[in-house]
Amino acid sequence: MLSRDELLADLRDKIDRRGWALVSVFGTAEDPTPPFTYTVGLTAVGHPELIVYGLPPQVAGAILNRAGDRIRAGDPVMAGQRLTGLVQGGLQLVALRAADTSALTTVRAIYGASDDVLQLVWPDAAGRMPWEAGPTSIRTRSH
Repeated sequence: MLSRDELLADLRDKIDRRGWALVSVFGTAEDPTPPFTYTVGLTAVGHPELIVYGLPPQVAGAILNRAGDRIRAGDPVMAGQRLTGLVQGGLQLVALRAADTSALTTVRAIYGASDDVLQLVWPDAAGRMPWEAGPTSIRTRSH
């Protein structure tokens, strides 16, 4: 197993080569939080880091890498923006300022802060964002 310093050196190498690296975090038996994946390295180019919660690391990583490619091509991601082209099938994501950045420990380890982070939020199966109301699935019977 690599030491923390070796892990950080490996991430810095990935950042130098690509412009960012990805870190995935998984819940444990003691802390069963949903998985999340975030970027490390966008801070160096003056862009907020990005985070995705609740998706498998492979899926979240693909989304974040597409977003990183977009940013590197000169198309920054902005808070409140609806994003297309990051997920197949035309699914829109929304970028929101992350309220809690305390879990981005690797960003803090490399850059000293992790205050500027955008969460990429994805819709439910019906295409609704978490804050959007939708029809209820509760059925009532007439007597």
